[in-house]
Amino acid sequence: MTRNVTPPFRVSERAVKLVRERNELDLELYRFTSDLFAEQLRRQSGSFGLEVSACKALRPLSRAAAGSTERVLRKLLRRRALREGSR
Repeated sequence: MTRNVTPPFRVSERAVKLVRERNELDLELYRFTSDLFAEQLRRQSGSFGLEVSACKALRPLSRAAAGSTERVLRKLLRRRALREGSR
């Protein structure tokens, strides 16, 4: 049996430099928003950080289950919001 493997693709230094230059603003924006999100996460009270971590951890499972895990998490988060709203 032979494997269908694409041979390595050579990219010029000029092309790499252009890609890096074009992506520089995207990377800066990503770093900024990541820092902003982390700061907002620190400001949240209670178990919000734990919920975010759970959502991130369950993301691959959600994709494998065609989104059903995401629906369950959304229901749980809605119930939590309703509970906190009644306090």
